[in-house]
Amino acid sequence: MSRTDQEDAAVQAQRTLAVERIEDERAKAIVNADLSALERLTAPDYVHVETSGRVRTRSEFLAAIDPAAGRYERYENFDSHIQLYGDAAIVSGWFENAYRRADGTRSAKRARHVRVYVLTDGRWLNVVHQATECPAGG
Repeated sequence: MSRTDQEDAAVQAQRTLAVERIEDERAKAIVNADLSALERLTAPDYVHVETSGRVRTRSEFLAAIDPAAGRYERYENFDSHIQLYGDAAIVSGWFENAYRRADGTRSAKRARHVRVYVLTDGRWLNVVHQATECPAGG
């Protein structure tokens, strides 16, 4: 492996690690209803496709995380795979969450997801999230 190849591999490893950290930060921000962190991690033109197929803007996504609407009691990512393409990263895997609505009713979900991040001005921004609900064990 040439020096240039080694340097490229090191950059790829650093970028992969950065995206892994952002994925962890995103999950924690959802559980903690940290709207400022989520706003910082998502692009202004963010597109969020729910498991139902409904499309939400960044503002609508943040409103759904606001504690006035309800609270995520748990949000965990599993089996994440990160693929880098220049200044873009595609993260695929699955997640489970538990949600308690403001009225006290609860729901739980398991879904596969794809998220796209773009490196912009030195930081990774989530530009797209798409999820498909899966049955338990699916």
